This record gives sequence, structure tokens and C-alpha cells, in this order.
Amino acid sequence: MVIVIREAMFKGSIGTWAVHLDGKEVTHLGTATHAVVEVVPGEHFLGGPMVQPQPIVVAADRIYYFNYDIPFTGGQAYTELVGAKAQALIARSSRVKSY
Repeated sequence: MVIVIREAMFKGSIGTWAVHLDGKEVTHLGTATHAVVEVVPGEHFLGGPMVQPQPIVVAADRIYYFNYDIPFTGGQAYTELVGAKAQALIARSSRVKSY
């Protein structure tokens, strides 16, 4: 399972950002939202329309948390989160559907 979180922030707050998994759009995130995406174990790619696909490896029976922030200066859009930081961001966000 992969949970993608978009923090509450001013940057890009007017619209939503598409999240792609393996080249397929799976959800849109506005600020202070998150989506739960069920995935099979193995290698996958997180991306979006304005970001390069980023490889991730998902193991069975584990939950992965990623913060989504489009970098205007280059770099990766998805940052893996662990522990209290991930839980705090989820607590301050609303869940949206994934498709």
C-alpha cells in the first residue's frame, strides 16, 4: 500500500496535482489531502504530468508514505516519509479517492 500526501501549503494551492503510478493517473491531490493507493508488491514508478517518474519498491504487508511536492528547481517530487512525520501529515489532511 502506498499513501501519497500533499501538505497544506501556498505553492500550487489553487489547483490539484495528478499522481501517476506506473504511468497511469491514480488520483488528484489538492493541498492538505492524501490518497491511499493499493499496489502489488514489486517495483513501481511514482510520477505526474510535471515530474519525472521516480522508482519505488513496494514489499508485501507494508505501508509506504510519500510527500508530493513539485520541485520548481529540479529534484524529486516524492519524498518518502516515516513514523511520526507521516502520521502528523495524514492527521492534518483529508483523504481523497484513488481510481
